[in-house]
Amino acid sequence: MEILNKRFTLKNRAILILIFGAVSVFGTYSGIEVFGAIANVRDLGPMIGGLIGGPLIGVGAGLIGGVHRYFVGGFTCVPCSLATVFTGLFGGVIYLLKRVSSSAFPEQWSLQRLWNPFT
Repeated sequence: MEILNKRFTLKNRAILILIFGAVSVFGTYSGIEVFGAIANVRDLGPMIGGLIGGPLIGVGAGLIGGVHRYFVGGFTCVPCSLATVFTGLFGGVIYLLKRVSSSAFPEQWSLQRLWNPFT
């Protein structure tokens, strides 16, 4: 219930980092090989973690997924690892922008407006 009310304690932050980090690791293994590189959904965990809990959770989950991806190896290990960490950071930045001010995302940008511009 604390997470739904956006009251994060150290314990539930750690749990969220581990959960979304595990999603990131699973995303690496669920990928398929395309021309020697792994196409996957590794960045999904850190992005959702950042959007739900902010930059600390996003970057924490990104570090778990990124370090894991680095040790998987391959010629794309460094850029893929960095991208995973930055994805969590970007999700956290969006969380902060949305939280700080509703003027950061004006009404004209809402999804409802994009789908139905005549409302």
